[in-house]
Amino acid sequence: MKKFAFPLQKVLEYKIHMEDIEKEILQRMREAQADLSRQADAVLQRERVCIVECENCCAAGIVIENLIFRRTNIAQLRQLHEEMMERIRAMEAEINEQIDKLVEVSRDKTSIEKLRQKHLEEYQYMENKENEAFIEEFVRSTSFVNQQQVG
Repeated sequence: MKKFAFPLQKVLEYKIHMEDIEKEILQRMREAQADLSRQADAVLQRERVCIVECENCCAAGIVIENLIFRRTNIAQLRQLHEEMMERIRAMEAEINEQIDKLVEVSRDKTSIEKLRQKHLEEYQYMENKENEAFIEEFVRSTSFVNQQQVG
């Protein structure tokens, strides 16, 4: 019997390749989001430090220009943090879209893999039947030869 050949093997390979690409894209998106989240945390931490410094300076007495500068700096840090959080939320939506895309590609791949498995089982069944027929023919011919030699 000829070797097993799945007619949709190229399609399956393409789906596997596409799944790998989509996984890689998702991984890069998650890494970018995590990096931005770390940056936002650092900005928030810097804002908190500036607030404490400003409060300490106010308690000790501060020149009004210095206070205005510190308050402006805090406001800029707060604005930057809010913008970063907005970008993180937008990235989350993009990640969810990518997850949906990956799930769809994985479903397609899985259905083709199941089809391949079904074809393989049918092939193995036919191969077993062919082997059984060969063995039966061999046994018959052997017993025929034995009968010819005896008789």
